[in-house]
Amino acid sequence: MRFSFGLKARMTLVVSALVAVLLSFTAFVMLSSFEKHFRETASHQQFTIISIIADEMDARIAQAHRTIIEGALQVTPALVADSRKAERFLGGLTEAEKLFNNGIYLFDARGVMVGEFPETGRVGSNFSFREYFQATLTSGKPYVSRPYLSSQRHRHPAIMFTAPVFDRSGKLIAVLSGSIDLFKDSLLSKIGKTKIGETGYLYLYNTDRTMIMHPDKGRILKQDVSVGANRLFDLAIGGFEGTGENVNSRGLRSLSSFKHLTATNWIIGANYPVAEAYAPFNRARRMILLILPPAILATVGVIALVMNYLTATLRLFAAHVEALPSKRGEEKFFRMAESHEIGILIGAFNRMVGELEGQRAAIVKSEELYRTVADFSSDFVFWCSPDRSVMHYVSPRCLPMTGWDEGEFYKNPLLIDEVVHADDFQRWQQHAATAGSGCCAEPLELRFVHRDGSIFWVRHHCLPVFSDDGSFLGVRGSFSDVSALKEVEDQQRQQLRFLQSLIDTIPNPIFYKDRAGRYRGCNKAFQDLLGLTREEIVGKTVFELSPEALPIMDHDVDQELRGEGGFQSYEGQVRAADGTLRDMLLFKTAFAGAGGNGVDVVGTMLDITRRKQAEDELRKVSCAVEQSPVSVIITDTYGTIEYVNHTFSTVTGFGKAEAIGRTPRFLQSGETTPEQYQELRKAILSGLVWRGEFRNRKKGGELYWARVSISPLRDSHGVITHFVGIEEDITDRKKLEGELRHSQKMEAVGRLAGGIAHDFNNILTAIIGHASILEMQTEEGSPLHNDIRQIVHSAERGATLTQGLLAYSRKQTINPRPVNVNDIVARVETLLRRVIGEDIELHTELGAENLVVRADSTQIEQVLMNLATNGRDAMPEGGRFSISTGWFAMDASFTVQHNFGIPGQYARICVADTGVGMDGKTALRVFEPYFTTKEVGKGTGLGLSMVYGIIKKHDGYITCRSELSRGTAFDIYLPLIETEAVPLFREISPLLAGGRETILVAEDDDSVRGVAVNLLAKLGYTVVEASDGDEAVARFRERADEISLLLLDVVMPKRNGRDVYDEVRRLRPEVKVIFVSGYTADIINRHGMLEDDIHFLEKPLSPGKLAAKVREVIDV
Repeated sequence: MRFSFGLKARMTLVVSALVAVLLSFTAFVMLSSFEKHFRETASHQQFTIISIIADEMDARIAQAHRTIIEGALQVTPALVADSRKAERFLGGLTEAEKLFNNGIYLFDARGVMVGEFPETGRVGSNFSFREYFQATLTSGKPYVSRPYLSSQRHRHPAIMFTAPVFDRSGKLIAVLSGSIDLFKDSLLSKIGKTKIGETGYLYLYNTDRTMIMHPDKGRILKQDVSVGANRLFDLAIGGFEGTGENVNSRGLRSLSSFKHLTATNWIIGANYPVAEAYAPFNRARRMILLILPPAILATVGVIALVMNYLTATLRLFAAHVEALPSKRGEEKFFRMAESHEIGILIGAFNRMVGELEGQRAAIVKSEELYRTVADFSSDFVFWCSPDRSVMHYVSPRCLPMTGWDEGEFYKNPLLIDEVVHADDFQRWQQHAATAGSGCCAEPLELRFVHRDGSIFWVRHHCLPVFSDDGSFLGVRGSFSDVSALKEVEDQQRQQLRFLQSLIDTIPNPIFYKDRAGRYRGCNKAFQDLLGLTREEIVGKTVFELSPEALPIMDHDVDQELRGEGGFQSYEGQVRAADGTLRDMLLFKTAFAGAGGNGVDVVGTMLDITRRKQAEDELRKVSCAVEQSPVSVIITDTYGTIEYVNHTFSTVTGFGKAEAIGRTPRFLQSGETTPEQYQELRKAILSGLVWRGEFRNRKKGGELYWARVSISPLRDSHGVITHFVGIEEDITDRKKLEGELRHSQKMEAVGRLAGGIAHDFNNILTAIIGHASILEMQTEEGSPLHNDIRQIVHSAERGATLTQGLLAYSRKQTINPRPVNVNDIVARVETLLRRVIGEDIELHTELGAENLVVRADSTQIEQVLMNLATNGRDAMPEGGRFSISTGWFAMDASFTVQHNFGIPGQYARICVADTGVGMDGKTALRVFEPYFTTKEVGKGTGLGLSMVYGIIKKHDGYITCRSELSRGTAFDIYLPLIETEAVPLFREISPLLAGGRETILVAEDDDSVRGVAVNLLAKLGYTVVEASDGDEAVARFRERADEISLLLLDVVMPKRNGRDVYDEVRRLRPEVKVIFVSGYTADIINRHGMLEDDIHFLEKPLSPGKLAAKVREVIDV
């Protein structure tokens, strides 16, 4: 039978080929997509696994490091020095023992092992050659070593964690370390044990290619992966992290992943053979390829049957066509063979049916994709027929959104109508009608009523679905839950209304602008300021609203805020609605505009016109108060300080921060009586002004006098709200008043002493002179000799009293010379031992410096004698009396603290006793004349006054420090001079000071002249007498060539001693002279007798002093 390639055959072949191609292409696309997804999933999962392991290892390495560092902080030098202690210490590190399976070790700074746990017999070995020890020693930081071969018997590969140990000075004294055996279970063992699939594995190596951990233990510690042998291995050393197909160094094609550890330079690698990794996919592909040919063959068979049906008779074909809508599957194909025309028709029909079936399959596939997307969507998605009688698809989100599941919607497609809220149902029906007619309906917002009765807002979108030929197939739509969004929008609208109402109630102008500088809104105060409505403002720029100078500044600030953000405030002037310029303080800040596409500006204004005027007035008042030369203090009605000016801080030493918030009680010295404070409070609380004086205390403890005036401050209602105190420091005035009183006392005593000094000294000279001559003429030990000595002693006491009075009043004559203070103390030490007695210890400590001062050594000795006498009286039961000398630099701070002194270099003499001491008030008065702490009859009150006078006469200073029951100390400061000291004169015995020279004695007092003439004659001198100045000149003219020395009274009738001397020198310039006087220093000074080159003797004269001085002058 000849095969006919008619229409049926051709259609059969064509359709079969098309189906075969379509099936093959579909299979190919599916396999390709599945393969790509499978590969990506496998790569991602593998990298995720090693990333988790890497994070875990980083955490465990960090834990190991923390453990070894914490152990290092407990190591002491004693542990490093004692191996037994070190091993006991290491054995107690239980946490470290768990982590470090190869032992814990302590090395000293030289690398010698001083302790290990557990013991392996290596203590004392030197490990300084190890890389981990050298790295720790060099860096001084914790370190994780490279893998190394352990020196223990097992010789396993290991790694070491180290931590340096420092002593208190920061010096490295030891290294504490913990070792991990890479062959044993440890924090790294998980890598060697973890498998990927059946043959996949993990390994660990570092950036120098050393294998740290590998399932093949023979590869550990080896660098057996050469450069280029493993592409991804090399890339990972360079920083690569991820997964890719690769051929490893052993030629195995695998899926390789790499991940860097953050704690070290280690890299985790994973190899999963590609054959095993992709085995599931390969099996699926093989299965599809096996199924595809039979499927194609089956399809061809079906097509052949269809073609056969197309050859049926036309009637059957028509009936078939008529009944076609009710047919399903194979029933749709006409299976009867007919003529070519009918066959052509039937073939066309069957092709059409076949195409429709193919389209249906595509639709099914598309529907499946759509269903997948819709099922995972958060929206309630549906697809219904045009009349909504059939529900083609409902997504699973219908249940949580409505309370009804998919089956219920498929069963009753109009269930959606029941879910819609009654108030929104009409709008929904209108929308559904529009969508059901095939038109695009606008999105709709409506309310759903959940099965549980709850109501919420949804947003509905829908689109018509058309076939390829334009037939309307139905409506595809979705519902999105927008309840939260609606609630936020309602809140925003409420907030906007509230904020606008709120800012309208704010009296300060407020505005906000967009990024173009246009006003977008403002409050009522801003409208009132400009005299414009909100509509006239919104949309305008500042240049359009204010033609003054403000816009340029305002625009620049806005631009700066938009560029840099932040907050700015500045002052400017705005033209108000009434035409006046108002001073305004503007505050602005930037904020992100709507949509985040720019920066908007919001600002407010504060009218400071009146404030500026008030500030100007207040600034003047504030400057006046702050710069006032008196202290100003303002308190509230409870006395709490709210303000002090700069002068207050300068005077008291308390800064504003230290004073504000406290009451003025911190200034009280305790010397003001409670009655005075009570009087103050009573006055000011009654609204009166109080004036008075206080003795207050400064921050440093110094006391000062203040004249205070306190007045109440009242508010506009006359109520007292504050008190203001004006305080003037009158310390200097008080000091001047005290000095004036002291000076007046001194002047009174001086007048008394000066009035009697001359006559009294003349009387004492006669008494001492005659008594001394009698003493020389009587035998020592006889009653008369003792009586005469008592007369001399009493007269000398009278002379001492007169000298003291003159010293106190500073009218005593002194003979200052360059002397060393140490020499004075050394010379008077023996005499002081007799004064203080045997029950008191005398201690002197002389400074090594050359302490040369210009002083009268006799008077300084008198000062030390007076202080020693006072010290002795203060220690009736014995004690210690000490004198020390030294160099002292008096600076400005000392003078300020003690209120006396001129900065410079001084010799300091400290005289101290361990007696009964004095309180502070008594110590302040010790230098006052006639003030004494002794019992009646035991003190004149002039001893320390004389000391004070002598020191002041030497341009020095003296202070007193004393504490009850602890003793008293006097510090004497004498100015140093830069010259050599003159050796102290030692008095020669009067019995050895005679001579044969001729001496002219001129003295107007007969008794004094008689004593001098008698004494000098007994010493072998020839004496010429004169009773006044003229007679003295006459006697000298008579015997000018014989007279070797003049002994002249300073004050004499007719011509004083200086005039006599000047006249005599014209006759004989080289003649020598000694001036004698009992007058005070001021009178002697007026006669020019206190020059450095003048020899002077002060009355009363003692025989010894007179004889010594005469001999001294003649022999010069």
